[in-house]
Parts: sequence; C-alpha cells; structure tokens
Amino acid sequence: MSQSPPPEVPESFTATRAGRRLRRAVGRRLPDGDRLLAWTRAWVSNDGPARLLAVRYRDFVVLTDRTLMCWSTGFLTRRPRRRVLCERLEECAVEPVGRRGRSLRVRAFARRPLRFDLPRRSGPEFARLLVDRVAAARAVPTPNPAGPPPALDPQTERRPSEEAPWRA
Repeated sequence: MSQSPPPEVPESFTATRAGRRLRRAVGRRLPDGDRLLAWTRAWVSNDGPARLLAVRYRDFVVLTDRTLMCWSTGFLTRRPRRRVLCERLEECAVEPVGRRGRSLRVRAFARRPLRFDLPRRSGPEFARLLVDRVAAARAVPTPNPAGPPPALDPQTERRPSEEAPWRA
C-alpha cells in the first residue's frame, strides 16, 4: 500500500508560530483533497450602513482550494480557537471596498455581508488571491446530479413539482 505524499504547505503556515497553530487547527477539519493556500488576520464585521458601529472581531482568515474559513481568536492567548465561518468559494461573492484594496465585502450563501479589513503587509496580496479564486470557482459550473429542471407547463406556467398536492 502506498500512501500519497502529504500536500505541500505554503511557507506562511510554517514560518510563524501562529501559522503552525492555525495549520494544526485547520488540518483537523480540512476536507480530503483540499489544500491550504494562504491565511491572514483580519478585522471582521457585519457590513452595512452602520458599519462604524458594528462589532469587530480580529479573526484568522484561511483560504483553501475550495473554501473560505474564519477562525476566532482566543481572548488572552490570541490562538485560533474555533471555526466560525466555512463557505464554499462558488457560493461566495467577493468585492473590493475602499481605495487601498485592503477591505473586502464578502457575501456568503444565506448570510449578511461581512467586511474583512486586512492588514497592510499581507492584505493586498491575500485580497487579490481571494478575488481571483472566487471568480474562478464561480466560473466553473457545477453539474446537477438530478439533471436539468423540468420544463414549465405552458398552461399553468409552473413546473410539475410546484403543483398543489390537493389538485389532481
């Protein structure tokens, strides 16, 4: 039995103690075949008109091949504690906000938009990588295992599954 070699890990996950701790925490919850791409710390808050009054959290933001994750930080230890967001990239919409390219608005499936305020050093690079990955993931159509949806009935202009059960 030959095992496949472990996937290569970017240097950012091995260079610092925080990166190594994050790699251990994320590695336990990482789906098979998914590999780590990048991470950074960011101020995460709800985006909206009252953004300046919204509660902000300093979280770890992790990007993999297929998912975007946020990990909360321990209050005193500042270590990654628990995963608070895990969204597939094809279900996300990411758009830059502001002039410097360090703030992102992330709209995840069935959630209010979040705002990521990224650091000066690693922020612009992480933002470009995230925007590119999300655009690439959304461009590839995912096949529907059930096949195409049924055609509309010309008389009722509804699909057969939308009929009321009491009408036969």
